[in-house]
Amino acid sequence: MQDFIATIEDKHLVELLEVAINGKGAFRWFKDVLLNYTNEREKWFQFRDDRIEERALEWLESINVSLTEE
Repeated sequence: MQDFIATIEDKHLVELLEVAINGKGAFRWFKDVLLNYTNEREKWFQFRDDRIEERALEWLESINVSLTEE
């Protein structure tokens, strides 16, 4: 979430999200803030999906699994 916040240009939204991720229920508060920012919410989901895919591919590589056909 912190990496995503670093990509946002709207300073007010950055402040809201930084407050949201500190403390209990951070993910829920983060998502609740984004409900009011439709474009940034969509960007968040794409950012999250990209990170998940990146980590999965890194893990597969670390255990020597190739996704390319030989």
